[in-house]
Amino acid sequence: QFFFCEFLHARYLDMDQYQLSCEILGHSADVRAVKCLQLEGNARQHVLTASRDGTACVWVPEQGSSEYLLRKVMRQHTGYVSALCVIPADASSGRHKPLVVTGSQDKTILVHSLEEGDEEPMERYVGHTELVTNIIYQNDQLISASWDSTIRVWRGPRQCDVIEAHKPAVWALAGLFHWDGTGRVLSGGADRVIRLWELGGKLCQQEYRGHTDVVRDVQLASHETFLSAANDCSIRKWNIHSGQCLREIYGHEAFVYSLSLFPDASDDDFASCGEDGTVRVWKGGECAQVLRQPATSVWTVCCMENGDIVTGSSDGVARVFTAVQERRAPSENIAVYDSKVEEHRSSASKSNIDVKSLPGTEALSKPGHKSGDTLMINNQGTAEVYQWSEDTQQWVKIGDAIGQAPEKSNIYNGREYDYVFDIELDEGSPTMRKLKLPYDKATDPFIAAEEFLNTNNLPAIYLDQVAEFIIKNAGEYQGGIAATAFDPFTGGSRYIPGSGSTSQDLGGLSDPFTGGSRYQSGSGSTGASPSVGMDPFTGGSSYRPGGDSSSKPPVSVSFKGLKNAFFPLNEFKTFTSPREYGEKVIAKIREFNASLEQVSRLTDEQLTRLEALCEPLLSPQPPTAAVSSTDLQLIQTILRWPPEKVFPGLDLLRLALLNDHGSSHFIGDADNGKVFLGELLAFAVGSQAQAKNQLLVLRSLANLFAKDAGTQLMDYERKWVLSEVDVLFQSTNRSNQIALATVVLNYCHHYCNTKDKDGVKDCVHYATKILKSTFDNEAKFRAMTGIGSLALVDAGLVVSSAQPDNLVSIIQQMTGVVDPPKVSQCAEFVLETLR
Repeated sequence: QFFFCEFLHARYLDMDQYQLSCEILGHSADVRAVKCLQLEGNARQHVLTASRDGTACVWVPEQGSSEYLLRKVMRQHTGYVSALCVIPADASSGRHKPLVVTGSQDKTILVHSLEEGDEEPMERYVGHTELVTNIIYQNDQLISASWDSTIRVWRGPRQCDVIEAHKPAVWALAGLFHWDGTGRVLSGGADRVIRLWELGGKLCQQEYRGHTDVVRDVQLASHETFLSAANDCSIRKWNIHSGQCLREIYGHEAFVYSLSLFPDASDDDFASCGEDGTVRVWKGGECAQVLRQPATSVWTVCCMENGDIVTGSSDGVARVFTAVQERRAPSENIAVYDSKVEEHRSSASKSNIDVKSLPGTEALSKPGHKSGDTLMINNQGTAEVYQWSEDTQQWVKIGDAIGQAPEKSNIYNGREYDYVFDIELDEGSPTMRKLKLPYDKATDPFIAAEEFLNTNNLPAIYLDQVAEFIIKNAGEYQGGIAATAFDPFTGGSRYIPGSGSTSQDLGGLSDPFTGGSRYQSGSGSTGASPSVGMDPFTGGSSYRPGGDSSSKPPVSVSFKGLKNAFFPLNEFKTFTSPREYGEKVIAKIREFNASLEQVSRLTDEQLTRLEALCEPLLSPQPPTAAVSSTDLQLIQTILRWPPEKVFPGLDLLRLALLNDHGSSHFIGDADNGKVFLGELLAFAVGSQAQAKNQLLVLRSLANLFAKDAGTQLMDYERKWVLSEVDVLFQSTNRSNQIALATVVLNYCHHYCNTKDKDGVKDCVHYATKILKSTFDNEAKFRAMTGIGSLALVDAGLVVSSAQPDNLVSIIQQMTGVVDPPKVSQCAEFVLETLR
């Protein structure tokens, strides 16, 4: 717990004090990133800002004033803008002006011109599967980091080298090219580790360990040193070559988010900012000044060439501070600003501190654990705050506590959320199982609820109750800027191929990670059922940002007897969709249909029949719903469209394969079935293959197992099918990985029943291939579930089929997976079965 303090002493070094220069107003939500940009003919730099309001802005210095004027607004992202980068001008390559690069919650990276009339982005980089956290440009390469755990080195808008860098999120990047010409990159992430990468070989050359929480920023300080900032409230200085931590720097009272070095200064002169609402100016590694802001969080800081400091805060304002008298704001403006700071601090101190409950001065006789540890004591009725100094081996008073600081940002698995609810589960064991339920206000509560159930392997019966609990505690879902509103293949419609796909055994619930099937292992076969009539998610209170969660009981859920709920499987896993999904598919078909030549278009009557076809295909019980061959033939018509426009037809196809009439229509007899399979696979791996179609082909293959004729076809053509999709094992797309793992899982379930030894060997081979790959953990979980199911039938055959790989050793590695926890839990059960 950290506290705002009135500093009773401040050691200022010989320097002019920074004061407010101006406030840059225009954003309607948090300013998450700022950068500075120098243009020819301008003495002062331009300012770039990126915000949670979904925009990025260019601000130009006003002549004869310290103010900045808005020059351009970039609104092309469909999620909030989270990262900024500048590509400098380079006349030799024909780039006469700098370019602005933005990264977003919508998972894309856009390159923008500075020209006021150019509204559309020059390039759109698509590849990341989660929010883009950081972007740098060095050695003519654009390099990005993301919550998807990867660093991507871009060769073109859709071509990149992928480095699996940090689980579960990469936050920080810094390039070394300016210092040593090597093009190497430093990264920091949610795993609390900093790594040095040689990009060409995707090799980690060095690890820097010491931070005890998420690493938020890294900045090169010299050719030998760099600085890092983390959620452990510390800043650290490192030797690049030896990996040694040279110094730990403390001063911030909460998470440290951003660092920036002063130009032409030593590697100990920099600015930092964080969750304590301050910017701190450091000279010679000592805190020379604390600049408080009227905001809970200062997200980002950038030092300008002239020594001024630009910041972005949670109140939606970017601010410039200067130590030069001529650039300071008028005294009356500074007075107003100071009053806003004081008002914010006063409002933050409304929570009374129970001084009587604090330890007395005798607590100062016990040493701290490390530099920067804080201690609050009761000294004759006054709450005083002390900080431990390793140098002097004593507690140093840093101020009087005037109130409780705002809660830290809600971090779960290295990511920020608006809420992180505390949940406790009663599973019949002596201790309660404690879980975290993260939630963002821009997320549909049902999607967040399903993700929670999926991650923690909980029964799907609780979906409505979890969603209602979120709504009750976080308010009604208002919609908003979200990645799900963006079609990554076309940049337009809200329809995303397969985004409505759900697992058949879960009653049609969508997978929040992939937009597709969510496999709930063992649902309906755990041997236990939830208590009838119990509402487990609304019977208690919850943790809220800024609230006191310690005094409120977490939600208690009671369902007993959960043991190995992972395997054996009781049915094939398929990809279905909710009813409302059909509207999006038909809307995309109408859009594409209008763009075709007249000879290829569907008529209005045919479009109406397709729309009607969605009703039986998306009904709660689609297997026996009546559909006509004439209507199904319309799907085949769409599949003859240009490859880049067939994906909505493939989406309808995968649904039709779940229907008795649909399966018979497309598969027919054995000969027709093989022809059908060949045409289907061509969309994913043939010369006309398109990346956007691969996911839907894989999901269609999984859905073929839903009917006996489809299962027989997949069995008979197993070696051909698996050899054809083998190339997709190289996919870096999480959705593709999970769909491919589901195909292998269904094969495993089939051969558990038939006990065909050749089939078992093939299944183990491909499941092991997934476990050895860099696939997403959900895909590995499905592969492991398949292996566990087969091992229950013949463990010896499973182990021998994996040779020369040591299957037991591979599974043992999975026991160390933390996110999601079901992976390690399943691995333990598989190991037990194999033994």
